[in-house]
Amino acid sequence: MNLPLQNLLDQDLRQAQNERKARGDYWYASEIGYCPRKAFLSRAGLVGKEKDARTLRVFELGKLHEAFLLDKVRAGQVVGETKIKKAEREVVCNNDELNVHGRIDLIVDYDDGGREIVECKSQSSRSFTWMLNKGEGASQHHIAQLWFYLYTANVERGQLIYSSKDDLREAQFPVCLSNEKVGKEVLDKINFLNQNWADEKLPEAKESWLCKFCDYRKICPAIKNFNQIKNYEI
Repeated sequence: MNLPLQNLLDQDLRQAQNERKARGDYWYASEIGYCPRKAFLSRAGLVGKEKDARTLRVFELGKLHEAFLLDKVRAGQVVGETKIKKAEREVVCNNDELNVHGRIDLIVDYDDGGREIVECKSQSSRSFTWMLNKGEGASQHHIAQLWFYLYTANVERGQLIYSSKDDLREAQFPVCLSNEKVGKEVLDKINFLNQNWADEKLPEAKESWLCKFCDYRKICPAIKNFNQIKNYEI
């Protein structure tokens, strides 16, 4: 008898997806730099297109890959002229004043008193190579997410790490809390979300190449105002 491993895997991932807790009445840190309309639809509880089995496997592989890398960072390891004193994974990072919740991938404390926040993003080798050769470096929404963590945790230095899932190549991009330009952009985006939600004003969609991957791409054009998102039936 052949073991139906892929079917078992897909069933397990689908069950985990279906058992996810409903989100709270706040924004996710990962939504800050994305399309504001998508953030509204998600916060309102609208269910977009169900992710197919392949997409769930890709997401799971990405999470496993990131965990594999970050779990290699341990106390006692030498980094330059200092050592890692403490490495903490999956740290809750909520800012109730801004109404944004998130979870930090890794916080590293060093013997010399330094502290660093690390955010890891996995990519296919094709996307990774394109980013390095033809892209513009780190994505703005990833920078926004990391800056929010730095701001909320009051840490000056962060590293945004991209890793190729196929061959473990990596690229690092520093992000600093003191970068006033980035900070203003991030806080402006958060304030825009909060103000429009309070005013019950549905923002325009931020059209880009990401639209074709959006769970709401089919229903987005049909929603014209804020009232519809609370009464919309998929």
